[in-house]
Amino acid sequence: MRLNPDCVRDILMYCEDKCTTTSGVEFDPGTTLTMDGRTYNWEELSYHLRQCDLSGYFYKASQDMYGTYFIEDLSPAAHEFLANIRSNDNWSKVKSTASKVGSLSLSTLSSIASAVVAAAIKASLGLP
Repeated sequence: MRLNPDCVRDILMYCEDKCTTTSGVEFDPGTTLTMDGRTYNWEELSYHLRQCDLSGYFYKASQDMYGTYFIEDLSPAAHEFLANIRSNDNWSKVKSTASKVGSLSLSTLSSIASAVVAAAIKASLGLP
């Protein structure tokens, strides 16, 4: 399955919204996720949950023998990535740049997101 950057972003945003200091998030087999009009079926959702976990975006994530994913919280890396891609304008720039360079890996998306924010900071400060 190919990585869908929008699915990753939506999962992270959903977890950020739902996780608290006392409870995490569960994704049961058969679950779908709908965010901003985009719906992800269980196969796509579970694949991207695993990719987020393998990339270090979850804090204390696990999957039980029935396939239920439990995420206690997001990692600092996930919070940083989300901070950089939260605005739709930044996210569009990140996806456009990733498409141009031909890589949609999570590490590439994160690097591009950091560069987009750095460029915005320079522009805001009037720096070259």
